[in-house]
Amino acid sequence: MKRMTLILMALFGAACVTPTQQRVELLGQNVREWNADVRWARYETAAAAMEPEEGRAFLKRVDQVEKDLIIADFEIINIKVGEPTTKATVIVRFEWYSQSRPVISSSVIEQRWEWKGGVWMVQEQKRLRGERFALVPEPPTDVTPKATPEQAPTTPPAK
Repeated sequence: MKRMTLILMALFGAACVTPTQQRVELLGQNVREWNADVRWARYETAAAAMEPEEGRAFLKRVDQVEKDLIIADFEIINIKVGEPTTKATVIVRFEWYSQSRPVISSSVIEQRWEWKGGVWMVQEQKRLRGERFALVPEPPTDVTPKATPEQAPTTPPAK
């Protein structure tokens, strides 16, 4: 009798999972799968779980480094679901090296995820710290030269 009660309680408890709880559980699963796809060079699969424009940009970055980049490992550091529960921020550490420079590097990446059309999608990524990671876009750098005092125009002294 106790056994039957426990089974019924387990079944009833599983049936009480809310859509929000299901969405959050699915996020954890999708985050693990997506980062594993990146880790194991399943780039087309990873790009399919991104916004179309970001997915195309991601594949362009892949084309530039695919033959040289080796991702040794990844670790999901944190998953934070926002309010509403259709947005999330994920922090991941990648350990990687290039075949041309076989030294392990580490990069901590922030990923923005969003629930759209019944699926979680990567909206954007950015490096928080560590080495520059070629699969994540870097913000544009200001290439405007700054004038130094030596370069500043001088006016002749007034007479």
